Amino acid sequence: MRVLLVSNVQLNPYVRLLADGLRAQGADAALVSGLSPLGLLAQRRRGLDVIHLHWLELLYAAPRPWLSAWRLFILLLTLALARLWGVTVVYTVHNLAHHERRAPRLNAWGNRTLFRLVSALHAHDAVSAQALAPWAAKVYSAPHGSYLGAYPDTVTRPQARERLGLSDAGPVYLFLGGVRPYKGLELLLDAFRTLDDPQARLLVAGHAHQPAYAAAIADLAGRDPRVRLLLRHVPDDELQVLFHASDACILPYRAVTTSGAALLALSFGCPIVAPRLGPFPELAADGRGILFQPENAADLAQALRTVRQLDQATAQAACLTYAQTLAWPVVAQMHLAAYQKARRGAPC
Repeated sequence: MRVLLVSNVQLNPYVRLLADGLRAQGADAALVSGLSPLGLLAQRRRGLDVIHLHWLELLYAAPRPWLSAWRLFILLLTLALARLWGVTVVYTVHNLAHHERRAPRLNAWGNRTLFRLVSALHAHDAVSAQALAPWAAKVYSAPHGSYLGAYPDTVTRPQARERLGLSDAGPVYLFLGGVRPYKGLELLLDAFRTLDDPQARLLVAGHAHQPAYAAAIADLAGRDPRVRLLLRHVPDDELQVLFHASDACILPYRAVTTSGAALLALSFGCPIVAPRLGPFPELAADGRGILFQPENAADLAQALRTVRQLDQATAQAACLTYAQTLAWPVVAQMHLAAYQKARRGAPC
């Protein structure tokens, strides 16, 4: 089976890891950052069977609304041609809506049109699948694969804390990922400020997409000297340092469909603190983390205290054991089974 994976996301290795998993199962998988009618024609001549799209909103994003609309139209036209030519089209629903709510009408129309057009819709868990109930016959579930082995992972906890200039005496909490409003960082800063432990530290690491929002976060963080801001892209080699230095990765999201950040933390053996939303209850189960009531700073503060009570070695083992069950060849086999059903016209 020849599979074309379409995504223009560069920093997250998700699609590359999926391609590797598909190849491990015998598929011929290729990656492209976009798709046009001419590109489709070239791929068709090579015997294309499946197009698997990721992050629709990023595939048509442009500086001007009219250009975004044009790019979306061309992409959907290309996919309609693919279906006409017998190619199976699959879409992974990473997000139900654009995180910053840009062009909400265009985004909603694009999703509705794409959901009708595709052969199959991929959800990462049962909660996400339920949100796609109107298209239930097209929906299949396959979990988000882990990031085990995707990044360097050689430093120890003492080495990591030494590299960051941190004492081993107090708890270290980590917020890592794109610094964006929907992730609820203000809630975390409010909750952390109520902790009465002078040795506690909060690391906030990641690129801030909006300068005004970065300035607001810097102002809030500046009120507590225990907070350290690293508002920049985190190189691959630094991920291990941040995770191994930390007692827990904090994910105070206001809304979530899928969380690659949670899988990344678990893949480094780092337990999570997350709201009772979407995939988090399953990801934090069995000693892998602590849950709190969404958008409740007092409950988040209590979760920050509770996560310290986890036995570090036991929690790390639980996280890594779970991550090992999400090997990409296993996940890819689920995708291949869904592709085959969709190609036969059978419900997923």
